[in-house]
Amino acid sequence: MNNLLNNAVASIQLGVEDYQSQDQRRVLSAVRNISAGMLLLFKEKLRRVSPSNSNEVLVKEKSKPITDSSGNVVFIGIGRKTVNTAQIKERLTGLMVHVDWSKVNNVVNMRNDIEHYYTLYNSSQIQGVIADSFVVFKDFISKHLNAEPVTLLGQNTWQVFLDVAAIYKKVSQECQEAMNMVNWQYNEIEELSHLFVCPKCGSQLIKPLSDGNIFVMDFICATCGAKTPYDDFIERAVDDEYGGSDHLAIMDGEEPSLVECPECSKSTYFIESDMCLACEYTREYQKCALCGADISVNEQLLDGFCGYCDNLLGKDD
Repeated sequence: MNNLLNNAVASIQLGVEDYQSQDQRRVLSAVRNISAGMLLLFKEKLRRVSPSNSNEVLVKEKSKPITDSSGNVVFIGIGRKTVNTAQIKERLTGLMVHVDWSKVNNVVNMRNDIEHYYTLYNSSQIQGVIADSFVVFKDFISKHLNAEPVTLLGQNTWQVFLDVAAIYKKVSQECQEAMNMVNWQYNEIEELSHLFVCPKCGSQLIKPLSDGNIFVMDFICATCGAKTPYDDFIERAVDDEYGGSDHLAIMDGEEPSLVECPECSKSTYFIESDMCLACEYTREYQKCALCGADISVNEQLLDGFCGYCDNLLGKDD
């Protein structure tokens, strides 16, 4: 094996050894090493498809044109700096090399979080990343490096990937089956349910503790065991889904998708459906008792009057 491939395999093997350690600090190192190994494997593919005598141009961050001995203009790699993650994705995609980038992003994003934000992840979250890595390695090594994963990475390393992926998949399927049985009651809520994550640990491995009315239902996290009521989940989900676009809408002088509910005070009142997604509250007053104008959600506390008429009545007092 060449140095690039050797480094990739060594990083992955070290990552698995870190994961198996009882030292919590090495769990974080596991994510770093597995992420690094994954990107090195991608670079190895770019090295292999780089034209001969190009100084591995597709691996290098920068290139320059030169004239070859036949008078043709060709590009060669320059410098020692290699491609970053975005460039890797761009070049592999352009070369029609299929990669499950959503799973790659899961691994790289957790690596970035560890480097810049968080200092601790729980075992289930790490398992999820390793399970994602397993799928990426299995497909990429066999399809694009023409090797068997167990041969390239070694039997011990590959067996850990197989075991972790199987465990995580089993728990994930159990949670998903339980979530599929929930009566979400409204399409708007069901469409947001895939965004439910544990507010304590960030895991998506959650399931309901009971059945019946969604608005009084509690959920439990299969990762950390935290119990969370439905309204906390939906509040975070609507913010994830609409928070960014609503902020831009307000900046542009437009109406947001959701506003604060006068009943539960959560920003989960969905204007289009005219209902709070957290507590099922709907407008008590539809028309102003004085002028007949529509009464908005924000005017529900004015005892049946619109803001304009309430202001007039206040002035008369």
